[in-house]
Amino acid sequence: MLKRWLLLLIRVLVLGIGLTAPAFNSAVAHEVQPAIVDLSFSEDGRYRVEIALNLEALIAEIGPNVKNTNDSENAQDYGVLRAAEPAKLQKAFEGFSEKFLGG
Repeated sequence: MLKRWLLLLIRVLVLGIGLTAPAFNSAVAHEVQPAIVDLSFSEDGRYRVEIALNLEALIAEIGPNVKNTNDSENAQDYGVLRAAEPAKLQKAFEGFSEKFLGG
């Protein structure tokens, strides 16, 4: 159940990233930023998980040790993912999601 919920959350994030990506400053377009996870717990037992990450770098398997995506051996894959429409990026994640959710 949690995996399905997390996959749905990632889908929403993918669409959100795709819709807001043009607003990002191109000067930092090639820097790999760390993933940020926020957990919130309420008194009634509900919880909320928010994940902010560079999905394209994750799918292209560009690790956090890379300072500039152009320096990665997977730079071409990353570039294709960055240029992809939100629906294509979502489809790419769906192919990667099992690996992502499996750790």
